[in-house]
Amino acid sequence: MFSQYTKFRFQRRVRKFEREVLSIVKHPVKYWNEHIVTQWHSFMKVRRFAFSWLFLVLLLTGTIVTQTYALDRLYREETGADGGVYTEALEGEFTNFSPLFAVSTSDTTVSKLVFSGLFERDKNGQLQPDMAESISRSDRGNEYTVVLRPNLKWHDGTTLNSADVVYTVNAIKNPETDSPYRTVWEGITVKAVDETTVQFILPNAFAPFQEQLTVGIVPAHLLQDQTFGGLRTSEFNVSPVGSGPFKFSEFSAKAQRVELVKNMEYYLGVPRLDSLILRAFEDQQAMIRSYRIGESHGVYGVEMSILTPEEQQQARLLTQYSGVYAFFNVAQEPLDNSAVRNALQLALNSKKILEATRFENQLLNSAILPELIGYNKKLTQNTDDLKKAEATIQADGWAKNADGIYQKEGAPLKVTVHTSEDEKQVAVTRTLAETWNEFGVQTEVINLSNVDLQRNVRGPRNFEVLVSPILIGNDPDVFAYWHSSQVGSEGLNFSNYEDATADESLEAGRTRTDVAIRRAKYETFLRKWLKDAPALGLYRPNQVYLQKSFVRGSDIKKVVFSQNRLNDISQWTINEQKSLRLESKPE
Repeated sequence: MFSQYTKFRFQRRVRKFEREVLSIVKHPVKYWNEHIVTQWHSFMKVRRFAFSWLFLVLLLTGTIVTQTYALDRLYREETGADGGVYTEALEGEFTNFSPLFAVSTSDTTVSKLVFSGLFERDKNGQLQPDMAESISRSDRGNEYTVVLRPNLKWHDGTTLNSADVVYTVNAIKNPETDSPYRTVWEGITVKAVDETTVQFILPNAFAPFQEQLTVGIVPAHLLQDQTFGGLRTSEFNVSPVGSGPFKFSEFSAKAQRVELVKNMEYYLGVPRLDSLILRAFEDQQAMIRSYRIGESHGVYGVEMSILTPEEQQQARLLTQYSGVYAFFNVAQEPLDNSAVRNALQLALNSKKILEATRFENQLLNSAILPELIGYNKKLTQNTDDLKKAEATIQADGWAKNADGIYQKEGAPLKVTVHTSEDEKQVAVTRTLAETWNEFGVQTEVINLSNVDLQRNVRGPRNFEVLVSPILIGNDPDVFAYWHSSQVGSEGLNFSNYEDATADESLEAGRTRTDVAIRRAKYETFLRKWLKDAPALGLYRPNQVYLQKSFVRGSDIKKVVFSQNRLNDISQWTINEQKSLRLESKPE
């Protein structure tokens, strides 16, 4: 089958293959012995030295990583970055954004963002120039001259000048316009001195006048062809053109949604946010749901009680230049008796009132707020003194009956307290009633809606005691609430308080510009107010402002009006970036 030669060649190939296989097998064994085993024995001889170097390398690496992290934290920080869309939830309904008419929180929020005034408030509520470059006052104190900033523009690119300011004031003053702000401008004349200068002439000196210059200015070139009577129904009210930090973009009445975009020509600098979306909801529960699912980055004006503990920690309380008082109707029995009023004041338990506010509010003990001219901590209402309260009421001929209720000539001492359905006002009013009942005054509480309270109780002065808030502002002028000329349904003197000394002091306080004189006049008023006790200060209201933790730049602490929370919105951000610190953190 096979030749001898073929067999020989086959055997040679087999032997060659065996030699190659053997060589392949021997090579790794030889390599292992020469390079691994031998080196391992060598390593074992220097293992301590090697491990020492390895430890040093790892230590050095760890030190570098730790130092880098520490330096990053020391010299770099998370800061706000430009861009993004901020969304806020509001309670109520969008109806009219014009500063001539906007009243509700939802409407004034839009108005504040779209329009600018001559002056605005800073984070502590103090007035600062906005569109005004300067202001001067005449020696008599009844003329104010305002010079506008240069190069002011409306959102449509038209130049904003003094004619726009004159038109705005005259529109508010005209009865046909039916502006809710008309009364504060009555009797004031405004005229344009030149393109950038406006003069306001008042009938008399009026120290708080500058407060009025925060009103938003509207464009004359877009509205002057309309009648004043037609302004309230103008399309401009829901499609406005202003000069503020944000421009109107879109409004859906059905969805109750407003979209604004940043004003690239804003005179105080381009806002850092790209745009804003504002949404109005029927109730606070809907607002907070929107916040929790991430549809809104902020909610304003909600009750603290509906928030989770984590949300309560995140929320800010904005102090208002307002006060909640128990107004005594001095024109009705038994509150026409100053002894009864003083006894009710002395019987107030401040600690319980503070507890009723859940320790969220400051107590109020004067007709003037503590940070204002004229406030004197020595001239504050006397409370928390039951013995003195008993002595005061008994000295007036009252004695307790078998039920522990004071009576006089067989008639029990009883009062009815009206208040709104506001959660905190209800809690404080009930606490007040409990305190007075324990003292010996039969007290009943009636809660009504704001509409019913105004129509049937506050307006016609149909009450004995009314627990209600009043706006004071950051000027001590409280003329509207305590001067006798304001008695009656057309005024705001809810207590029907009339006193010649108080009247003279209030008149002088608002017509003097010298701080020392104003302080003296208001202290005189406070002495009379405390003696007559036409009302009882309870607490200062706060507003809850809840925003996501990534919202930066919002630093307002005190507000006169709800829209003042937005005074620094040009600096708000919702995006983040790493930036070098200007200064390292203190040790």
